[in-house]
Amino acid sequence: MILQTSDEPSVMEYLALTRLITEFGWIVDHKEGPEAFSRLFTDDAQLSGPGFELHGLGEIMDHARKQATRDRISRHDYGALRITETGDDIIRGCVLVTAHFSETIDGTPKTSTGIADSFDLFRRERGLWKFAERKLEVVF
Repeated sequence: MILQTSDEPSVMEYLALTRLITEFGWIVDHKEGPEAFSRLFTDDAQLSGPGFELHGLGEIMDHARKQATRDRISRHDYGALRITETGDDIIRGCVLVTAHFSETIDGTPKTSTGIADSFDLFRRERGLWKFAERKLEVVF
């Protein structure tokens, strides 16, 4: 669905969502841990991707805690956010994710790159945009 001009979020809303997406990648890449993630998600948020499906902020923070201990370096790049739906304090969109990984497995350094679509539902709570749902679907 292509939005009509009157349905599009404001420039400030678009910038806030873009900053939220960027902050997610920064926190993952720099292993800032679960407390940093708590600022990005609603209490009832859902986060899913290959091999995991998390429900609620507690599960998301537990997952972040485990990921922060991995011996892996990552960098996330994001394409432009495509807005697909808007409503009162809710925006749905999709963003292209390129993720680069480097880790040592059995003493051998391994690097990889993955491409995914992140289907996101954003909700504004007390004036702040947060992830209510983030679903990562790997393309290749």
